[in-house]
Amino acid sequence: YFLSLDADEALSEALQKWLQQTIEKGLSKDAYIFNRLNNYCGQWIKHGDYYPDKKLRLWRKELGHWGGEDPHDKVVTVANATIEKVPLDILHWSFASTEEHRRQMIRFSDIAAQAMYTRGKRVSSMKPWLSAAWSFLNGFFFRAGFLDGTAGWRIARMNAFYTLRKYKQLIQL
Repeated sequence: YFLSLDADEALSEALQKWLQQTIEKGLSKDAYIFNRLNNYCGQWIKHGDYYPDKKLRLWRKELGHWGGEDPHDKVVTVANATIEKVPLDILHWSFASTEEHRRQMIRFSDIAAQAMYTRGKRVSSMKPWLSAAWSFLNGFFFRAGFLDGTAGWRIARMNAFYTLRKYKQLIQL
């Protein structure tokens, strides 16, 4: 099995205990998905687009590989892999400041736009605005980001900014 964590991630105590017990019993599934609990500017985010941020991070090495589309790489498993969702947290220290978040969204939106362009994706001039509005409404209201207060507002706003910029960049390309 591979367990993959980013440099800014750690296993919660509960997940460490679960993993130790499960390894002792023997892992029964091909892959495992965990919640990622994000720390945004010093605050743990429990709602909106940032929680639960489900990530497949433990998998049988012969049945999965890194794939996805840049900048959103992910583990891709074979079609018949058995996967279990474990309701425990990987702790992730995402952004220390809103400025750091903004810089990352600019970088990621450029990468995503280029990837879409390379795939041949094209959009109308309304797509950036409609998608950005939906991104904000979904993250802040429908997924209850407002329960995280100012941080939830900033995250929803930044996700809308990312979406708007990504599609505007695609149109420019």
